[in-house]
Amino acid sequence: MPYRDKTRKDKFRGQVIRSGHKRTQLFDTKSKAREWEVKQKELPLQEFLNGTPTVFSLIEWAESYLEHTKIKHTKSNYAEKRIAFRDLFKSVSPTLEPENLHPGLILKHFGRVAEERSGASANKDRKNLIAGWNWARRYIKGWVKENPFAETDRQSAIKYPHYVPPVADFWKVYDGVEGQDKVMLLTYLHTAARKRELFRLKWHEVDFEKSRIQLWTRKRKDGNLESDWIPMTSELREALERWEKERTFPDAEHVFLCENDLDFCPQHYGNPFSIRREWLSRLCKKVGVKPFGLHAIRHLSASILDDAGYPITIIQGILRHKSANTTARYLHSLRGMRVALDDAFKRKDRPIAREAPGRPSLRVISGGRAPQKAPQETPQMNQTV
Repeated sequence: MPYRDKTRKDKFRGQVIRSGHKRTQLFDTKSKAREWEVKQKELPLQEFLNGTPTVFSLIEWAESYLEHTKIKHTKSNYAEKRIAFRDLFKSVSPTLEPENLHPGLILKHFGRVAEERSGASANKDRKNLIAGWNWARRYIKGWVKENPFAETDRQSAIKYPHYVPPVADFWKVYDGVEGQDKVMLLTYLHTAARKRELFRLKWHEVDFEKSRIQLWTRKRKDGNLESDWIPMTSELREALERWEKERTFPDAEHVFLCENDLDFCPQHYGNPFSIRREWLSRLCKKVGVKPFGLHAIRHLSASILDDAGYPITIIQGILRHKSANTTARYLHSLRGMRVALDDAFKRKDRPIAREAPGRPSLRVISGGRAPQKAPQETPQMNQTV
C-alpha cells in the first residue's frame, strides 16, 4: 500500500516485498504508486528478484547491502558490517537521503566511535562502510558516485602485534592433552590452517592415498568459498589415521566434533564446532604458559618455516596467500634486515687513524675506544698476602 514518504513529504512511496526481496519507488501521486505496485506483483518472481533495487534512504541501502553480505560473506563478516551500520545510525538519521551525507558528518561519527570503542574499531567500521558504498555504486541505479566515507581520514589507533607463542610453549600444551585435542593442535601446526577451516574439515577431504588435505576458505576478495590442497606431513598422516580409527563418532562426516567440552557446549555434543571459545586459553593456563589462540598457531607455523630459512614463495603456498606481499607482512620477518645489519656492522680490519706529529693518537678506529693504559705496579700490588 503506498504511503507518504518521510523524507520527501511531497512524494508517495510504492513498496512491494516478495520472497524477502523489497523494491520501492517514489511517485508524485498515490495512484501512480499504486499502479506501479500492481505491475510489480504481476511480474514473474525471478524477473522481480533480478530487478534493479531502488534506494531512497540510508536505511534501505543498509538493508540491501546486508542482505547481499549475508549470502556472500561469513557470519562474522556479516556481524562486523551490521555493527558498522548500527553505530552509524546512532549519529546519522536512517531516513537521510544518500546525497545529503557529507564527510564532515561522517568524520564526527568516527570520532565518537573512536572515543567510545577504539580508533581501530572506527577504522574497521570505515572500511566496511566504504565497501558498502562501493557496492551501491555498482548495483543501485543512480547512486551517488562520490564515496563520503573514503574522503574521511582514518582515526589514530594503536596496532598491537599478534602474540606468537614460543615453540616450546606450543609443545607444552600439546603434551598436556590427548585424543582429538592432540590431533587438532597438530593439524593446525602442520597445515597453518585458519580456525574455521578445520572446523568444517570432512573425512572425504583427507586424502590418505596422496597424503594431502583439502581446506576450504572464504578469505578471497570476492568472498567465494574456495579450496586448496595442503600436503600432509608423515607425522600428521599417522595422527589422523589413528584418530579415524579411535574417534568417538565413527559414522560422522566431520573430522572434529564437540565431544569433550561438555561443561561448555552440551547442546552441541556430537556436532561440528562453530567456535571453541576459551578452549585453548584453558589448556595454556593448565600447563602454565602465556595464553595464545588458534590463529596464533598459524603465525607460529609461518615463523618456524621462516626461521628455518625457507623461501617466502614456499611459505606463501602453505599459508595460501594470493600475494607474496601479504605473506611478508604476515611474517613480520626480520631475517633480511638481520642479514643486512650483520653485514654492515660486523667488525672489519680498519686502518688506525693518522697520528699528528709528536702527538700519539688516543683513538683506534676499529674499536672506537681509546686504548687503556697498563696499570703501574705499586708497592701494594707487589705485596704478598
